Amino acid sequence: MTLRVALVVPDERYDYDNPRHAQLPGLVEACRAGEVDLVVLPEAYYESDDETWQTFTDSVVEYFGVPLLIGVLTAQGFNVAQYRNPDPDAGETTSQIYVKHSTSGRLAFDWPDYRDVQRSMFEPIILKGRRIGLQICHDMFFGLLGQRWRTAGADTYVNITGGGVNERKWTNMVRARSVDLNSPYLCAMSIRERGTSKAFAYRNGLVLPPMRERWNKSGSGWAIVDVDAGTSPEVDGGQDYTENVYRDITVALGAVGQADVTIRNLGGKLVIEGATRREGDGWFEFDNRVGRTGLLPLPLAALTDGLAIHRADAPKGTFDHHIVVFHSPDDPAETNRLLDQMKARAIEHRIGVLMLAGRHREAVKTNRYKNIQRFRAVGDVFGFDANFLGGTWSTAGTSDLGIGEGAFLKYLAFREWHLTGAVGGPLRTRNDPR
Repeated sequence: MTLRVALVVPDERYDYDNPRHAQLPGLVEACRAGEVDLVVLPEAYYESDDETWQTFTDSVVEYFGVPLLIGVLTAQGFNVAQYRNPDPDAGETTSQIYVKHSTSGRLAFDWPDYRDVQRSMFEPIILKGRRIGLQICHDMFFGLLGQRWRTAGADTYVNITGGGVNERKWTNMVRARSVDLNSPYLCAMSIRERGTSKAFAYRNGLVLPPMRERWNKSGSGWAIVDVDAGTSPEVDGGQDYTENVYRDITVALGAVGQADVTIRNLGGKLVIEGATRREGDGWFEFDNRVGRTGLLPLPLAALTDGLAIHRADAPKGTFDHHIVVFHSPDDPAETNRLLDQMKARAIEHRIGVLMLAGRHREAVKTNRYKNIQRFRAVGDVFGFDANFLGGTWSTAGTSDLGIGEGAFLKYLAFREWHLTGAVGGPLRTRNDPR
């Protein structure tokens, strides 16, 4: 059984029945012809000034006649993804609501009785044999949310985004999450005045090409994607190197060099020189002119584990800068998927990420706007600038751009859920001052 998803990219300057809006009449024809199992409309597609938004979504379901996922901005300032299935088969989900957890006027953590309804909010949508997890826009930058869905059994992910994004940043994250979560990861967005607005579809780091699509010259329209279809050959598998050379924090990787720290594999074991190992938490630390830097070595296999860094996270304020090195004595069989996951770790934790696997070496971090910087070695030395290496806690931000620090503790509580099976269990993370 397959799942065919119509990702709609509307131009909201035009009414829905205007072809320039998104060629919706043609999509309705495809739905009636049995070519579509789910229609996806982007974040805040409908902005409600009262509590009638669920009635509105019912009318949109009737318009398409197939299951619908639609983004709604409520009068209270919540960004909601609402799912409706007008004719579910036995065992399929009839209705579901997911609320955005980051970068919104009000966050899911403020949703009435959130603690009690959280489990149902993260219950995967069952449709055509798939278990669908939902994310709204920036939620994909906060890895614990995806891991929460994964633990609940999701095997397919749909992200609805407002639009007008940095294309490279969105491509990096959608692609990386499809690898990180080992699943199809789809995204639809609206046309905005600036930035990119398009539909993305990846499975395990490779493009899922549309089986049918219809676009206007402006970019509005739709694409139907079969999540089980064959993927396209690698088109954009890499990441450009930055032309800048930095010396704030330097690491000689794989050989001895003039650097703050040297990291090598000797006799199948990792050797770190120039840093002092901390007792009890696995971190190394060293000081230089830009402050105190923490260095965490993890086996290369941990790169595929979205909880590995969270388990070993240093307490808030321990270091000024954070670097994690994933290591193996052997050359990796495949590198593009590893680079995808390095990007995800750098973005979601605001850290420098190194990989030393046999003879293969990589170094990445983010800039202010969460775009990836990929560094070349100068000799055997990789250099980082000292900006945006503040670690997991530095990703908190504000509710309008991230997750406010007060709610960030609630976000970090998802770690407890993964390790104990229930938020509020007996485990306390070292970042949690309670």
